[in-house]
Amino acid sequence: MFKDGSISTSNCEKLRTFSEEFCVEEKHVVSYVKHLEQLATVASIRERAGRLNRTIEEGRQNQDYNWSDLIESGKLDKLKVKELDKYLKEHQLPSAGKKPDKLKRITADFYLRNNKAATSEDKPADPESDSVWESADSDDHDCLAVIGDSDTDEDSTVEPLQTTETETCQFSRSGRWVGSWMRRYHENYV
Repeated sequence: MFKDGSISTSNCEKLRTFSEEFCVEEKHVVSYVKHLEQLATVASIRERAGRLNRTIEEGRQNQDYNWSDLIESGKLDKLKVKELDKYLKEHQLPSAGKKPDKLKRITADFYLRNNKAATSEDKPADPESDSVWESADSDDHDCLAVIGDSDTDEDSTVEPLQTTETETCQFSRSGRWVGSWMRRYHENYV
């Protein structure tokens, strides 16, 4: 009766008839109908808010998203697939696959683009220091010697660290030790 609109709190005669017909006190019928009206109001508010959110999401462009914050804060997975597709389309990446594939693709592309931008910004403008930059640009440096503790004599000899007879120890630019698998990778593929 409530769904078809035949009973409401404004129609006192219907409420009285209903309570007499089903042997329920009128105050209980009134409170239940008020409850149903509140639920209907909340449902209509949610429906309007959902429609508004959908129109806002559809109107957002790729530039409207702060991709760096989304990726670095880990909130990228909260976006919908349609929103992820906007980034993929803007950067001419394939949009095929499921959401986890798209998340990986976006994250990898974002860090690749920012890494390239960071290295080009870090290069000095001075042409004389360019040669220093080029030598520091290498991903690995030969480990020339084992550096002793600060407690040792300054006269002590420093010898190269040998991992095998022909391989020397290497470190990445960040100072981490590079194992032989990484050296072989750079020798064969880079």
